[in-house]
Amino acid sequence: NFKKNIGFIAQDVIEIGLDKLVSYCPNNNKNDFPEGYNYGIEYNRVSIYLLELIKDLYNQIDQLKKN
Repeated sequence: NFKKNIGFIAQDVIEIGLDKLVSYCPNNNKNDFPEGYNYGIEYNRVSIYLLELIKDLYNQIDQLKKN
């Protein structure tokens, strides 16, 4: 029985500026990642950051409506 999983790619999360959601773990096998680290997502923090981003977007929309 094959289950499909979804998730984020840590490097993509870093690229969009949400690097605080990424954890780094030293990697003993340097061939896996050139930087020598394994990446992971701190999923327990995702909703908190998304809520803050949504609030910022609402503020931007309000400012645009006023102009």
